[in-house]
Amino acid sequence: MTAPHDPLAPFADGSREPERHLTSLSGWRPFVDDQPVIPVLLSAAERAALSPA
Repeated sequence: MTAPHDPLAPFADGSREPERHLTSLSGWRPFVDDQPVIPVLLSAAERAALSPA
């Protein structure tokens, strides 16, 4: 069984983001303003060159 995550504990990258709580307006605003990076898709030839694994 795992222990519950402490919301104020450091994340894997070492940052602390208590302002990102989505239940508060101050956390919601940065969440909706965030512009995620859209990954570049592989072409058909690049996908075909991948191993099955």
